[in-house]
Amino acid sequence: MNIRHARYTVLALLLVACNARSWRDITGALGHDEHRAPVTYDVLLDASEHSTGTPETLRSTLNVLLRDAAQRPDSVVRLWTLDASVTARLVAQREVTSAKRSTPKAIKAHETRWMSEALDYFTTTATPVFADAPAQKSRIAEALTRIAAADAPTKERVLLYIGDLRETGVIRAECGTLPDAQVFVTLLHGQQLLLPGSMPYRVVFAYTAISAPGDILCDTPSRSAALQHLWSTAIRAAGGTPEFFITAPTLERSTS
Repeated sequence: MNIRHARYTVLALLLVACNARSWRDITGALGHDEHRAPVTYDVLLDASEHSTGTPETLRSTLNVLLRDAAQRPDSVVRLWTLDASVTARLVAQREVTSAKRSTPKAIKAHETRWMSEALDYFTTTATPVFADAPAQKSRIAEALTRIAAADAPTKERVLLYIGDLRETGVIRAECGTLPDAQVFVTLLHGQQLLLPGSMPYRVVFAYTAISAPGDILCDTPSRSAALQHLWSTAIRAAGGTPEFFITAPTLERSTS
């Protein structure tokens, strides 16, 4: 092969590579990227007394989460609840299936259908949770620790909590003085909770705004900020990336 021929060959290969990359960029922009990594989504619903975990906030959160999950075949969505006798109870689970056809139209139709069916499934399964008397305690740290210890079927993972952050296990956070953030972490680790390296992924807190009257939960904006700081410090100490939303969460930041 002479030098001129070799140059033409290299140029042709570069053009093919560029075209392939451009096509991947276009399909990704249109929402039809077939290579989005599967994720395990663990949702912890805190429907304890005065908490913000309600049928409405659960549905709103699932609307966001299931839309993201539907675009990631082989992902798994698991719904957990805080319970009066069990720290965290798995009440529902569903795997994301793939479309039978690979056309953009077929993929979109499959995602829409899967989202609708999954939303009905999770909200129906959660109905008994709201029918029972609300739990009087929110052992949030214990519940998060138990969920983190559960095997995840995928490499990527997101843990999402729906509730008002009012821990009543390690500390009693409804009223009274909150501890220093480092003291809180020390208390957690002393009880083998949220240990370093146990949560190397996103931990999302949704609907953290108080919905009950302030005189019940002694809530003020500064106290809410201090409580959020406690959990942020604890999650970071566990290796996680905390995110807080006073209403429904957003999951636009891709994990892959």
